[in-house]
Amino acid sequence: MRRAAYILFVFLVFSGCGGKRDDFNTLFLRLAEEPSTLDPALAVDVYSGGIIAKIHSTLVRFDENLKILPDVAEGWEISDDGKQYVFHLKKDVKFSDGSRVSAEDVKKSFERILMADTLSSRKWMFEKVEGAADFIAGRTNEISGMEAPDENTIVIKLEEAFAPFLSILAMPNASIIKMRDKEITGCGPYRIKQWARGEKIVLEKNPEYSGAGVCMARILYRVIPNDFTAVSEFRQGKIDILGLNIPMLDALEKAGYKDMFYSRPGLNTYYVGFNCRREPFDNADARKIFAKAIDKKQIIKYVFNSRVEPAYSPVPPVLLYDGLWAMENNYIETTETVSFDRPFKLLINTSDEMQSIAEICQHFWKKRGIEIEITQRDWNGFKEALNNSEFDMFILSWWADYPDAENFLYPTFYSGNWGSAGNRVRYSNAEFDALITEARAETDIELRQNLYREATNIIVEDSPWVFLWHKKDYCAVQPWVRDFKMFPLYYSDKGTGIKITR
Repeated sequence: MRRAAYILFVFLVFSGCGGKRDDFNTLFLRLAEEPSTLDPALAVDVYSGGIIAKIHSTLVRFDENLKILPDVAEGWEISDDGKQYVFHLKKDVKFSDGSRVSAEDVKKSFERILMADTLSSRKWMFEKVEGAADFIAGRTNEISGMEAPDENTIVIKLEEAFAPFLSILAMPNASIIKMRDKEITGCGPYRIKQWARGEKIVLEKNPEYSGAGVCMARILYRVIPNDFTAVSEFRQGKIDILGLNIPMLDALEKAGYKDMFYSRPGLNTYYVGFNCRREPFDNADARKIFAKAIDKKQIIKYVFNSRVEPAYSPVPPVLLYDGLWAMENNYIETTETVSFDRPFKLLINTSDEMQSIAEICQHFWKKRGIEIEITQRDWNGFKEALNNSEFDMFILSWWADYPDAENFLYPTFYSGNWGSAGNRVRYSNAEFDALITEARAETDIELRQNLYREATNIIVEDSPWVFLWHKKDYCAVQPWVRDFKMFPLYYSDKGTGIKITR
């Protein structure tokens, strides 16, 4: 998944849980960009997903430690062969209009994603359900592998075992909704009160929500593009929690706010991708020459002030680390120079950050005799060029849709996913394909992780990417905020539990 720079700030005003600021009762959040949509079936960006998580609920959810927990479902069983999931719904879950959430609502919510006129790009979430292909093609009116035998039970049958399926059901696209005409009603902690395009989005407490910890009467999202306006307001005490990028972090640290910082590893990987169908990048040894020329530790130290973690594989360490071989030693910077008969085209998007990264990589490659031409395109043009393989190399990042190593391996390196499906580098390795296919179907967690490790080691050895770094998530929190938690997945934050004591 591509994720734009994710920066938000929060002005929390506590109400209803013992706080003292109940004259305001509002939680303010800043968005650097406006959400593209608040329709769960259509949402693909972080901004949309973060808001949807607060107005909708899913069958299951992740906590701050990536542990999967009940949400609308109170429990579930998975068959030994990994093909059947039976979910038992809580009996006290209601939509914000007061109507009870039933298994039929779950079924219709999932079917809607697969309907042609919905135009959802998330059909892949349910493509393994029995009968999904016939439903998508219009040959049937229902999905044979999705049943609601009673109002409290939903049964989902897969054509083949797919171990990450439970994790996928926590994504905001899998929200349980009620449709009336074109109006979408949710069953989350909050509901939409107002959306003034380009200005603000106002949520209010859902009076029908049966879960615990809803301490805010309202949440106000303001669209404010300027980062340092937010920094200034935080320093004035007008913002309680401020999501930070590295320049903002540096500015607050210089101003003496370091003790207010929180951080945690992010589920992302920044990388340089090679066109593995084009010479010389169709050869792993040539790819390693380019990889070893880049001193990522120097970049991390002097450009990012050591605020990112070096990457030695495509998978963030929090998801898969134990059992991997000493990858760090595989990419010790080389001092040898090489000679190629042409300059190479490095494709990037138009962000300032990508321009800076590209110029630094260009510098390191030039030291080794490699000439690079940097080409910038806007995001749509960039994606089109990637899909059409119009590059020698490119710089991009991959962010988790769900917290499973499979999400960093199968979409990005499986030979059947060339192009827009995720394998932008056109990489192909039969041994890797066999391992990742086996891992996706393995229901035993330990065995699956071992298969992921084997598959990851193949990618490291073949080097279709130059693994650069994993960004951390940072925020600054005022001292009057209590019970604050950072979530590695943006859609895990339901806006509940936190307290203000000022």
